[in-house]
Amino acid sequence: MNQNYNIKLPQHIANIDEILSSYDALFIDMCGVLHDGTQAFPGINETLQHLVSGTQVILFSNSPRLIEDSRKQLAKYGVEPGEAFICTSGQYFIDSMNERATRGRAKVIILGANKNPNLVDALLVRACDIFENITEAQYILILDNADAAGGIHRHDDIFAAAVTEGIIALCPNPDIKAVSGRDITYPQGAFAERYKEMGGAVEYFGKPVVNFYQHASRLLAPGASRILAIGDNMDTDICGAHNYGIDSLLVLETGVCRSLDPKEIYKGYGFLPTYTIDRLR
Repeated sequence: MNQNYNIKLPQHIANIDEILSSYDALFIDMCGVLHDGTQAFPGINETLQHLVSGTQVILFSNSPRLIEDSRKQLAKYGVEPGEAFICTSGQYFIDSMNERATRGRAKVIILGANKNPNLVDALLVRACDIFENITEAQYILILDNADAAGGIHRHDDIFAAAVTEGIIALCPNPDIKAVSGRDITYPQGAFAERYKEMGGAVEYFGKPVVNFYQHASRLLAPGASRILAIGDNMDTDICGAHNYGIDSLLVLETGVCRSLDPKEIYKGYGFLPTYTIDRLR
């Protein structure tokens, strides 16, 4: 017997002021929401200034950078965070590895160390020793990214050896796709996904991992329990909000969803954003 099911689609809003009074705090993704990986979106600084003036704002990003490096990158792109806090998966990764260092320094092989030398230097202070031989390592740290989908196979040889040795990959940016100007790029999460496809185990630091949301929530003022997560990525921003049990707003036209057919955005997911908006304003 055929049955008809009514699927409740997200509420689409034209301006965040339509829902702002319902929330104490905002977790706002950066790339794809505030900037396109090269420059700030028009009007975004005015929007940020407005939001910060009345709501606690955390710029909440799967950026594998330290907070200060992320702040410099935002300035380079022309984004003015004002009084907003910055919380990055890169800083969270360093803090987490430093906590583990009380039980001994980790032995790591790094892929793409030149992509983020400041993060590597921070690891060497307390948390890790770097090795080149796969048989001596406990972990592979993925800092490399692929500019095109075809580049995702360039570490297959070392991945195959690491799978044989039972080595865990550490991924401080779980994003599989990101925007860079008009292009789509494939960050560290894409290599982590490839490692999993080859049979390897991956530990992620960032969205959608619930611990990262708990980490960010410690920055909030006491009593700030009504949180809205804003992002452009169903796999990380919206999935993470769903996992953490908070509302979410999906940005449709400025991030990784911008090239997708609206009918295809939610296909295959067991969750939906609470709201959608064309661009943050």
